[in-house]
Order: sequence, then structure tokens, then C-alpha cells
Amino acid sequence: MKIPAKWVNIFGIVVITLLAIDVVVLSVKNRDLKYYVREITGFEPPEPLEPETHAEKISVTLLDGRNDSISYDDAYSKYLLLVFSTTCPHCEANIPRWRSVNEKLDGRCFVIAISIHDVGRTIEYVTKREFPFYSVSLDDSAFYQRYRIRGVPVTILIAGDATVEGVWKGRLDDGQVDEIISRATVNTTASLIDK
Repeated sequence: MKIPAKWVNIFGIVVITLLAIDVVVLSVKNRDLKYYVREITGFEPPEPLEPETHAEKISVTLLDGRNDSISYDDAYSKYLLLVFSTTCPHCEANIPRWRSVNEKLDGRCFVIAISIHDVGRTIEYVTKREFPFYSVSLDDSAFYQRYRIRGVPVTILIAGDATVEGVWKGRLDDGQVDEIISRATVNTTASLIDK
């Protein structure tokens, strides 16, 4: 027995309609489930660090393999953190902007590039790109939570009293570069050599 094409089309439309309804129902259930998980666990997605909040010390590994930390203990300086990944195309796109900031600051702020990857990958990455920044590898599992990092690149300006002055997420534009330079400039020359 041959089924008429009209019934096949109707059957197909009914199946597609049921699948569409299923997608809507599952989307609503997924949203509700996320809400209940947040309610039960108390977990909220972190918001970026806000200006005037306290920035905690960061454990890092220097490119020579030694463990160290970044703390904000020079009251007359500012610290510009360039948080990046060795596999991130947006980080790669930010390098020229970060170079520009570094050149214009000309030592009037501590500029520190922080890789979220291990030392070996970080060395290869910064060497190939001839980083002019003091570079370290992250060695602090709580960094993402304490600094509320959800993705890279992130540019963070911190005052010498460990107060966050600004956070720029993603690729920088010309206006952001100018803002960072004007806010990061201090009168003294900052040096990480003897720190």
C-alpha cells in the first residue's frame, strides 16, 4: 500500500513541530535548572573586579622556573597586569596595543604579562613574539576566583596600595589604550629588576 505524499508531508510537519516544542521546553527547563543550581549552591558567576576593590597577592612562576609572587607594595607605583593565554587569538590581537601602552608608559608603571599556561609554553610564546614586558606564568589556582577572571585577555590596573583602578576585558581599542596610559602614568620610574 502506497501512502499519499500529502500524508507524508503532514507527518513530517507534525514531527518537526513536536521537535520544536521539545527544544523550547528543554530550553526553559535548562534555564530553570541553572536558576535552582545557583539558588542551592549559592554560586553566582563572578563579575569583574570593580574599581576600589582590594587586589590580593598572586603566586607566579618566573620564566627561570623559580616561584615568586606579585604583591602591590610600592605605594608610589602602579601595576598593569596583562593576563593572556598562549592559545588565544584575542590575546594575540592585543599584543600590539599592549606594546603601545608599554612604550608610552616608558617605565612609569610596572607592566607585568601573566600567562595562564605553564612556563615552557609561556617561554616559547613570549620569545617568539619578542615580548618587551616582564613575563611570568600563573601558579595560583585561586587567581581566577579572586580576580574574577572569566576569559582572556584582561588588562588590570592596580595602585600601589593594592586598590584596583581599572579592568579592561577583551581586545583594547584606541580609546582604552589612551585611558590606560593616562591612568597608569606615575612620576617615578618603576623597575622590577631588584624586586
